[in-house]
Amino acid sequence: IKKDDSILFEISTNLLAKALLSAKSMNTFETKLKLAYQHGEHKLVMTTSSLGMEMNVSQDIQIKMIKANKKGMFSPPIVPAPLVQLEMPPDSSLKNVIDRMKGCQVYL
Repeated sequence: IKKDDSILFEISTNLLAKALLSAKSMNTFETKLKLAYQHGEHKLVMTTSSLGMEMNVSQDIQIKMIKANKKGMFSPPIVPAPLVQLEMPPDSSLKNVIDRMKGCQVYL
């Protein structure tokens, strides 16, 4: 397997959320996600195993495959680092500003 191999697909977040919530409602032991091709359609198969009732639930979530040549469309944009600039008030009120900024020192 090459380092840059990837599989791109679109999925409905509503369907995925419903499947995950149903797994959450069970006393879940294990949840597996697997890509599958069944009856001419690509699917994300989610299999959930329950501890208490010894039950397995399998759900098929429809997905739309995206061609590898469109991978660049889904890469994050390259943006330059932000430029931060502060305008300081006259010296007389500088102490008040510094005192207020002490609470922000983690971010500055």
